[in-house]
Amino acid sequence: MSSVKWRRSIDAKTRRVITNCPIDHLDNETFPEPEALDIITELWHDHASPHFVFEVFDDNIEEITHAWDGSPENLGPSRCNYFFKTYVNKLAQRERDLDTTLSESEGEFDDMTKGMPAKTRQQQKAEEKELHWRHIMAQPHDYIQKFVEATVKEAKSFMTWKCHKPLSPQEEEKVLADPVLKKRVINSRGCYRDKSKNVGPVNAKTRIVAQGNQDPDLRSLTRQSPPPNRVAEFLISGINQMAFETAMAWKLWIADAATAFLQGTQDVSERAGKLYLRAPRDPIIALAGVFRSRLYEITGNLYGLSNAPVTWSREVTARLALGFQDSLL
Repeated sequence: MSSVKWRRSIDAKTRRVITNCPIDHLDNETFPEPEALDIITELWHDHASPHFVFEVFDDNIEEITHAWDGSPENLGPSRCNYFFKTYVNKLAQRERDLDTTLSESEGEFDDMTKGMPAKTRQQQKAEEKELHWRHIMAQPHDYIQKFVEATVKEAKSFMTWKCHKPLSPQEEEKVLADPVLKKRVINSRGCYRDKSKNVGPVNAKTRIVAQGNQDPDLRSLTRQSPPPNRVAEFLISGINQMAFETAMAWKLWIADAATAFLQGTQDVSERAGKLYLRAPRDPIIALAGVFRSRLYEITGNLYGLSNAPVTWSREVTARLALGFQDSLL
């Protein structure tokens, strides 16, 4: 007596499933069978949940491959907006905005700050862009002075974290005259932005940025950093209470580290020698009276360097090594 409990037959030409049921249901029934060479037959020795080998579609028959954990692959496209809907509803609840609804454009929810006038996505992006120093210098004196003060503050941050060291005129000439060392000099520039986005008084922000694309060690540097992915953000935020319908919510505290990418030290094992920075030059920096040397030796981390994120990440890990453990998320 055969031990087969379940049978599934497929017509390979028409992609029609002929039989798909327990064997005992076939005893008293007959089915029109195509030619034997056109039949794909799957047999199981167990009634419970047979694992099909082939999947039948409208235009073809595909073999179901199995992933490393033994589960079948998802052969069809899938999309779930549940997490995004939860995110929007949470924002609406927090802002007490009963008119907030889910839209086809996620960008409409990027700016939900109270008191901000309604603006298009294009207007928001334009106001977040960097301001050219020529634009700033064409403004009234008080406006210019705000950016001069921000530039002085940025220069003090460089001194606080000791991320650069000025070279003497003799050292500068030596570096620029050496055919090897002069290739290890990268340019920098001042980046300016109004953080208030033209709403209220100007909130000037200056950032001195190295042009990391000129880094001679670019190919040998570790450039990845471990930011949390979307799943991790949902799991460790209070939204998990709503998303997973649980009474237990995790609390998340977020802090902004000022001048983060000025902190940390370069991994000398990844560099072929010392790295030098050519000081930025524009009228705002001249008015601020900072970065007076022509060349600086980079002794720490800098905005614009391709390894700045991972250098900062290593600095954080080193500081929190006592009593803390890296999360897999």
